[in-house]
Amino acid sequence: MEEENTKFTKEDADIISETVEKVSKRTLTRMEIIAQLLIFLAAGYETTATTLHFVTYILSQRPDVQDKVRDEVNEIFGDKKEIGYDDVSKFVYMNAVIDETLRIFPPATRLNRLCQKETVINGVKFEKGSVFSVPIYAIHHSPEIYENPEEFIPERFLPDESDSRHPMAFLPFGAGPRNCLGMRFAEYELRVTLAWIIKKYKFIPADEKLAWPLELEPTGGLLKSKYELKCKLEKL
Repeated sequence: MEEENTKFTKEDADIISETVEKVSKRTLTRMEIIAQLLIFLAAGYETTATTLHFVTYILSQRPDVQDKVRDEVNEIFGDKKEIGYDDVSKFVYMNAVIDETLRIFPPATRLNRLCQKETVINGVKFEKGSVFSVPIYAIHHSPEIYENPEEFIPERFLPDESDSRHPMAFLPFGAGPRNCLGMRFAEYELRVTLAWIIKKYKFIPADEKLAWPLELEPTGGLLKSKYELKCKLEKL
């Protein structure tokens, strides 16, 4: 079975050869390599770590939510020593908790796009070179879309309610053909990591409690808390 899966068809080989040939015709400059490495670091590590930081802090402040997540994890996870993609896809309440965290604390506060050619949308002409900025944070905190937007309410993202909302009302990973390439991996990574931790540990509030809503500030292009978020772990 493994041998069969590693075989390439002629079509696969042609596509790979064509890609390699195109890439080999031009090498990246030193600055381009540095820029790509910084993007990999920010998009592949900082965003997920920051979201986990917010999630664990919130769960320490909301034991009712924490207990619901743990109950769901134990029901799906059971005594398994590993958790697979099929297990992660069964989470419902945990998904809602993570999505509500991403709504309140989107890693990127806005999304910029460059118009590549003259385009007309609904009778409005956009010139080539026009820059568009999508205010993700403002959309996520709009009272016209989310009632009491500063409150942490995971139930907003349970299937019945989230399905009735406009698809562009939630944009932590962008949208369309140029959304975040690592979205699926990030979603999987967040859920697996949180499941492993919450199954074995309880999040307890630290001695210092910050006022809600939290004071935020953009740091290195990402949204972070102005003050350090702390919680304690108690082994179950």
